[in-house]
Formats: sequence, structure tokens, C-alpha cells
Amino acid sequence: MTAYRFCKTKNGITSFASLSIESVDQNATYLIWAENVAKFASRYEAAVKSGIDDAMQWHVESGGKPVAFRVVDFTELLVDTKMDAVRCAATFAAWLELGHLECQLSIEWKGEWQILRNESEHQSP
Repeated sequence: MTAYRFCKTKNGITSFASLSIESVDQNATYLIWAENVAKFASRYEAAVKSGIDDAMQWHVESGGKPVAFRVVDFTELLVDTKMDAVRCAATFAAWLELGHLECQLSIEWKGEWQILRNESEHQSP
């Protein structure tokens, strides 16, 4: 299981998301939510899936095999949890859960928070 907490401030506005995911049997549904956090799926599933999709694409490009994920913990701050922060937290959590290094990704502000794969860090550990 891998947890990732995203918290950034730009122009006085904080963006926050914290989640934990675990890889599961690849025959399972691509993304599932544990019962204790299922209430967040209707609001945040698209952002979590988008973040995992980015990590999975980079993982497969590096020679890895696709896996499925389960969201096992999710923390929402009503004022600060934004979709871009959720997507970024999911990307980092999936990337780390897949066995890659945090330094292989970077965070940039481009009107919203985005995760980019560092060109110089494309090799897996």
C-alpha cells in the first residue's frame, strides 16, 4: 500500500488531497474503492482514474505490466481538496506503488497542478 499527500499553494489558494492505494490482482476491475472510502468515488473517481492512467501509461512505456488498484484511504478537506490535487496525488501514489521513484516525476503549475515525467529520469530502478 502506498500513501501520497499532495499540498501546494499558488496565488494564495491551497490545493490538497491525500489518498492511499494498493495494487490488486490484475484480473480485478481496473479501479475499485474500499468500502470505507466508497462515498468519495462519485465525486473523485474521474480525477483518481486520470492520475492512475498517467502513471500506468509511463509504467507500461518503461516495460511494466498493467495492474489494477484499490483506493483504501482518502482524506478530503472541503475547502482545499480540488480535482487537480486529487489527480496529482493519485499519479504519485500509483507511480510509487508500481515501484518507481518519486524523483522521476515533477509537479508544475500550468493553470492547474500537473504531474510531468522527468525526461532525465525515464529509467526505472
